[in-house]
Amino acid sequence: SVASKAVSLNATAPTEAGEKVEFNQSNSDLWINYSSIVGNNSSRFVNVQITDGDVPEGIDLTVSVNPDTGNGEGSMGHVISEPVRLNSKNAETIIVGIGSAYTGNGAQKGHNLTYRITQSDDEDAYSKLNFDQSNTLTITYTLSDD
Repeated sequence: SVASKAVSLNATAPTEAGEKVEFNQSNSDLWINYSSIVGNNSSRFVNVQITDGDVPEGIDLTVSVNPDTGNGEGSMGHVISEPVRLNSKNAETIIVGIGSAYTGNGAQKGHNLTYRITQSDDEDAYSKLNFDQSNTLTITYTLSDD
């Protein structure tokens, strides 16, 4: 089944004139849960990608995945330790080596996700920021066979 969960990330306004707007907000409300049964010497992986919408110019959106919480059973997947930048809209692998396993269902079970927005390192990133640009993104997670 497909569950829809909304996460809102916003900039922090400066407290003094002349300071920059800060883009360093995170949200860890969402969890990935999965159930998997595989054959001998088989495994699965999870990809993430933006499937609708665009990250605003001058901003980077990343997702980090924590190891499984241990509330299920079986051969849990191993997470990619570095945050994954989602701006490109390419499918990025975030969990590998999932065997026959289940994580449990709901919050506090499976792998916790942390979304973060930061100012992009791209040249002229701050000048590309647009006050009127607020985007809604659809981010899709796909469990696939290796």
